Amino acid sequence: ITGTTPSDLIGSAVIKNAKKLLVGTDLSSAEIAERLNFSTPSFFCRYFKRYVGVAPQEWREQNNA
Repeated sequence: ITGTTPSDLIGSAVIKNAKKLLVGTDLSSAEIAERLNFSTPSFFCRYFKRYVGVAPQEWREQNNA
């Protein structure tokens, strides 16, 4: 119906939550990775960069103006 796969929908929700935590808190990427149940902080960073195009810290710096 939506034209997207379940994994794309889940990925979008995870990225949305990650972005919210990046701009709304002072949590580190490692702490955010743990809250979002990623196995390692490096996997979270790779996952985020794959969806968003930049690393979490870089995205935070660009969006915390």
